[in-house]
Amino acid sequence: VRLRGAAYHLVEEQSVARNFFTLHVVNKAGEEASFRIEVVEAEGQSVHIGEGHFALSSLQDRQVPVYIDVDVATFEVGDRVTLRVWREGESERESLRVDAAILGPRR
Repeated sequence: VRLRGAAYHLVEEQSVARNFFTLHVVNKAGEEASFRIEVVEAEGQSVHIGEGHFALSSLQDRQVPVYIDVDVATFEVGDRVTLRVWREGESERESLRVDAAILGPRR
């Protein structure tokens, strides 16, 4: 989920567009489980995940902050980032892929 009112911010003397997101992770299992979040695709982007590994009790949830930096000089409309969220012990096929559009200034 993109943060409200925060399409992107220009940082580092206007040379980097920073995008902010929050991933909402819920443990729907009947027991405690450990989760991992990792970057799958992020060509030319720097992705920062607040917590990439954590445990949740049954039905507990967590809001995980994510920010993505992209160089304004190489940014193109349509750039995307893909993250993978999975519960430890599950196969990659059972994981959730999260795809998000990256925003930045038009050149």
